[in-house]
Order: sequence, then C-alpha cells, then structure tokens
Amino acid sequence: MHSVKLYALGVLLLLGACDQVKTETSVVPDLQLANLETLYLHRNQLTGSIPPEIGQLANLEWLSLGTNQLNGSISAEIGQLTKLKELYLDNNQLNGVIPPEIGQLAKLERLYLYSNQLTGSIPSEIGQLANLTRLHLDGNQLTGSIPSEIGQLAKLEWLNLRDNKLN
Repeated sequence: MHSVKLYALGVLLLLGACDQVKTETSVVPDLQLANLETLYLHRNQLTGSIPPEIGQLANLEWLSLGTNQLNGSISAEIGQLTKLKELYLDNNQLNGVIPPEIGQLAKLERLYLYSNQLTGSIPSEIGQLANLTRLHLDGNQLTGSIPSEIGQLAKLEWLNLRDNKLN
C-alpha cells in the first residue's frame, strides 16, 4: 500500500472523495477548483503538509482532511476560506500553533482539530466565530488559559478541550 503525498493543491486530484486510496498520485498542473464547495479527503493516508494554496479555494464550505498522516503547521491562509462552515483536520500529526486567522472564518460552525500535536495557547480570535456549534481541540499539547472569548460563543453546543496542558 502506497501513501499519498500532499505536495501542493494540484496533487489533491480530488481522489474520488473515497476512503482508503491505495494508489500513488501524479501532479496535475493547473487544476481549476475555483467553484469547489466540498473537499472530502478523510482517511486517505495523505502525508506531508497542508499547502498554503488551500486558501485559494474561495468557495469552499466543507473541508475534511481528518484521519490522515499530515504534519506541519496549519497555515495562516486557512483564514482566507471565509465561506467555510465545517473544518476537519483531526487525527493527524499537525504541530505548531492554531493560527489566529482562524477567527476570520465567520461562517464556521464546526471546528475539529483534535488528536494532533498542536502547541501554544488557544487563540482568543476563536471568540469571533459566532456561528460555532462544535469546538474540538482535545488531545493536543495546548497550554495557557482558556480564553474568556470562548464564553461569548452563544451557539456553542459542544466544547472538548480534554487531554491538553491548559490551566
């Protein structure tokens, strides 16, 4: 079984939106995804980092890259996905901090970043996500205090921060 590498946006190939891809990919230049609203690559053994070009998917409403083997940090370009409603980056090996640009995702309803190796504090900008109903940051190495701004999330129904180093 070969793992799939995520070199750049062109490599995504939309791999059929199926689970357990068992083939190697080739780079397809000039992949035009301007109208893409859903990108579901959950559980595909993807490796490498999430390319900053992901921010160019201006119409994306749903992004699932969970349960892969992605590493590296979450790039600030994620904040350019202003139509995003659901973001699943859980069960990877992502590290670094949660970028404050995440607060620019005003339509975001579900944020799943659990079971990674994220460090640093929870950015207060998460408090700007007025439509957020589910926030899962558990199973990371987050430190510091829980930002009081999370208390302003009136629509929040589910908050999971367990298994971190919060005080």
